[in-house]
Formats: sequence, structure tokens, C-alpha cells
Amino acid sequence: MKLMKLLLGDTGGKPRRWLLGILALAFVIRLVFLFGFTDFHSSFSEDPYPEITNLMMAGQGFSKDFGPPGGVQPVTNHGPLYPVLSAGILVVSGHSWMWVKLAQIVLSVAAVLLVYRLGRLVLGETAALIAAGLSAIYLPLVQLSTQLMTETLFTFLLALSAYLCIRLLRKWSGLLALWLGVVMGLLILTKPKGLFIALVSLPLLLLIARKRGLLLRWAAVPLLVSILVYSPWVVRNSLIERTFLPFGSGFGEAVIMGQRAKVTEPTNLSRETAGQRSESRFSEAVHYVIDRGPVRLARTSGQHFLNLWFNLGFDDGGPSTASIAFALANFVSLAVAGVGAVMLFRRAGPMRDAGYVIVSFVLMLTAVHLGTLAVGRYAVPMMPLVFVLASLPLARLLPHLMVRRGRTAAPVSGRVERS
Repeated sequence: MKLMKLLLGDTGGKPRRWLLGILALAFVIRLVFLFGFTDFHSSFSEDPYPEITNLMMAGQGFSKDFGPPGGVQPVTNHGPLYPVLSAGILVVSGHSWMWVKLAQIVLSVAAVLLVYRLGRLVLGETAALIAAGLSAIYLPLVQLSTQLMTETLFTFLLALSAYLCIRLLRKWSGLLALWLGVVMGLLILTKPKGLFIALVSLPLLLLIARKRGLLLRWAAVPLLVSILVYSPWVVRNSLIERTFLPFGSGFGEAVIMGQRAKVTEPTNLSRETAGQRSESRFSEAVHYVIDRGPVRLARTSGQHFLNLWFNLGFDDGGPSTASIAFALANFVSLAVAGVGAVMLFRRAGPMRDAGYVIVSFVLMLTAVHLGTLAVGRYAVPMMPLVFVLASLPLARLLPHLMVRRGRTAAPVSGRVERS
């Protein structure tokens, strides 16, 4: 009972039953997808995380087998948190990948609960339940929860960062600022692109703190703590690659591939480390962008936006049914979320602050992909935040729909969670 109270807070009555039903639905859908549509004992993944985890458990450190003549070499272009957590679960479970996937399902359901808490903190019960319900049934989130990739962990940490950021603005304290920094540090260790969330939080917190007359010194704490948590990984990579790597050794390649530039292999390839090649690739991409000019850059960025949010351009022989459904669901969600963002910005005080946080997080991660690789699954972790924004106009619409059916509905505003 204490655990239930800790998870659900003071949610009671009918909202509590609805929430428990949504969480149960989310869990069942993910279990069905795991046991019905995937090989739940397989460690196959599009990304090399299972291989990295296995080599780590075999005493090879954070490495990957690049094949001859490279052999097993240290990896500096993937975040370490997901393989480390996977290795911990494998040790406890007797090297069963099924338990890793089950743990991801639990984490994915926990993200649904977190979306509810975030929505309730900002918008009230009705909107919170709508946001949680959408997160529970959004199929890309369901699918990724059963695959050995970082998206599920990144989704949870991103939503938790937004939640703690809004809590910090409601209750300005050093402890909350410290926890926010730790969570953002873990977010960066999952995917280096999380660093941009830490960077956008500082000016955002400073701006809102100054407007609200809050202590400005606490605004810098999350950024400093997140960088402190992340810095050992940067030091390790820089020592291995013999060059400073704030993001990872794959950043330059991601920019080059994102710009579709023609790359010439350097003559000193055998003497360059992966980090040094990344630096040269990034420099080459910058010159390529300058040479192309602003018009072509804008066109490429527009294509990346469509690829990111609507998965366009990645199906051979035309879009599949799944891609069409993905694009349609995202289009409707973004459109309704835009209405919700306008509604939040028209409010004063805490609700507007929450709008700034959620919108800035989504915009920052979108901007990251406009100049690098843009794949549809990279947008999936942002969808729970989009659902929170979309839940406000949907909650406004719900009473009118229920009145037409001869029923009454709870007020849209509900009871906003107090910090």
C-alpha cells in the first residue's frame, strides 16, 4: 500500500480507477507485443548494445567487435548507461535477455505513469488521464519497449527531466535542482543528444526565475550537475581518441550523413582515431553547408523534419501502411499539441512556465536532428510530451462530447497537483 501511495500520490476515487486501468492496459499491450510479435529470447538489435553488453560482461570493457583487422576496440560513439543497466539485469537474471525486455516494459509503463503525474501537475485529472491513455496505446512506444535500444530509457528520462524541471519552478529548492541535474546527466549518458536538453534548461530557468523573482543561483545547478555526471565519460572518450569529444566519436559522421555530403577518405586513415575522423568529418560538413548556402540548408532541414516526425523517405518502394499510420498519428498529435501550447501560453504563471519547458524540450531535440541524421524512431521519445500538450484541448472537448451523449463530465481543470 505504501508503494501504491508513493506511485499514485493522492489520486483517488474514479480517477484512481481510470489510472490503474490505463496502466494495466499499457502493461498488457506491451506483453502481448513482446510474446506475440517478437522473439523475446533474442538479443538481436539494430544497434550494437547487446554486443557491447556481452563484451562488457566478458571483461572486454565498453567495446565492440569491428572485425579484422580492427578486432575488439573501445566504443566512444554510444552512451554507456543502457548497456550498463542491461548488464546488471543479465547478471541478476542468469543472462536472460527476456528479463531485460521485461524490465523495459516495466520502465515503459512507468513512463506512462510519469506522463500522468506530469499532466496532473500542469493541467489536472482529466487531461492527465488523456495524456497517459495516449502514451499507453501509442504503438511505436509499445514496439520500442520490446527492442534492445535506448529509446525506452531515453523516453522515461526525458519525461522525468520535464517533470522535475516543472516541479523546480513550482517549488524552488536546491534538492530538486540537484535531482534534475542528476537525471539530465543520466539522459546524456543514454544518448549524447540529451546534452542539448541540459543546455536549453539553463537560459530557460534563468528567464523564468528572473520573471518570478526566484533565487537565480539555483538555475545553474541542473546544468552544472548534469555536466559533472557526464564528464567522466567525456574524459574517458577523449583519452581513448586523443581529442576532445563532448558528444561522441560518431557526431561528425552523423552531420555528414545528415547533409548527404560526398565524403573523401583521408589519406592518413590508418593514423587517425575515430574521434579525429569525427572532427575532420564535422569540419567538412560545416564547409559543405557554407558552400551550399542558406536555401539548400533550409530545404535539407525541411526534409529532415518530415523524416523525423513523419518517417517519410525511409521506405523502399513507397510508404508502408505502418509508415502512413505513424505519419497520420504524429500529424494529428502535433496539430492538437500546437493548439494546446497556444492555450498554455495564454495562461499566466505556472501553466505558462510548464508550456515553456515542454515546448522548449521538443523544439531543441527537433532542432538537433535538422542538421544530423533524422529517423522516425528518434521522434518517439518526444511523443509523451506532445501528448501532454495535446491533452489540454482534448480535455476541453471531452465535456461537450459527453453532454451530447446525455452524460456529464468532470471539469477540465480538475485538481492540479500541489508540490
